[in-house]
Amino acid sequence: MASRRRLRMLGVPVNARTTDEALAALGRIGVEADIAELRLDLMDELDLERLLADRPCPIIVTCRPPREGGLYWGSEESRLRLLQQAVRLGADYVDVELDSVARIGERGASRLIVSHHDPNGMPVDFAAHWRELRAAGADVVKCSRPMRGRTCRRSRWRWARPAYRPGSWPSSTTPAF
Repeated sequence: MASRRRLRMLGVPVNARTTDEALAALGRIGVEADIAELRLDLMDELDLERLLADRPCPIIVTCRPPREGGLYWGSEESRLRLLQQAVRLGADYVDVELDSVARIGERGASRLIVSHHDPNGMPVDFAAHWRELRAAGADVVKCSRPMRGRTCRRSRWRWARPAYRPGSWPSSTTPAF
């Protein structure tokens, strides 16, 4: 029997406040999820080395600034240092915004997600925007907008379809609490 191509990938965000809470969540998530996203911008205390040491599944490290809907209120330099540390520690993926990607530097074995989060929706020329994100060195392109009801969920592929390629993640998100 021919093998079936996998049609889905389950990714789960880890919205923990501490390293211990995140490790406990990863233990539970790793049983079912294909990938987990560590939201460093939601953490009050973190030990990135511990978080990435014995991961049960591939990890995306994210530290989203307020300008793109995140909650990291430290300096841009300290935020980028966290993402650079994730690269040095071998995070599977590091998610960085288009306007910061040039400052990440070497990425070792980590794959780079270049993302754009716009609270007002998607760019008019989504395909051109996708090409801009890809040209910035993305292994994965991620465009995200806030959810605004069921119609939004059904329509997200309408704006993504013209530029969809493997390695693209059209995404609709809800606010982090």
